[in-house]
Amino acid sequence: MNVYEEAHRLAQAIKESGEYKDFMDAQKEIEGNEDLKGLIAEYKQLQLWAAGYIGENQHPEEKLMEMMSVPEGQRLNQLVAILSANPVTQRYMEAEMRLGVMVMDAIQVVQEAVPVGKPL
Repeated sequence: MNVYEEAHRLAQAIKESGEYKDFMDAQKEIEGNEDLKGLIAEYKQLQLWAAGYIGENQHPEEKLMEMMSVPEGQRLNQLVAILSANPVTQRYMEAEMRLGVMVMDAIQVVQEAVPVGKPL
């Protein structure tokens, strides 16, 4: 068994999956609308900011409440409401999440087979 051939087969299986096809269809809808593309880009940027803001804090609930009081947190909350209310962006975000979960599950399966980084 050639690992590289199997990796290519996995990549092909992902491209043939419903999750991938749904995501690509949703992405095409977004690509035609500069306003929606901009909102999604801003949302993703603020998501990264929020992840860094909360970080590995021992009390994430407190950090989350604190985060919502600063302008970036308020804008993130506003964007969630805007994007969730639009069927096109809602479909895109849901499809992206489903594809991401599938890919992360596949990565976890591969990681379980590799003892690198595991305690001795």
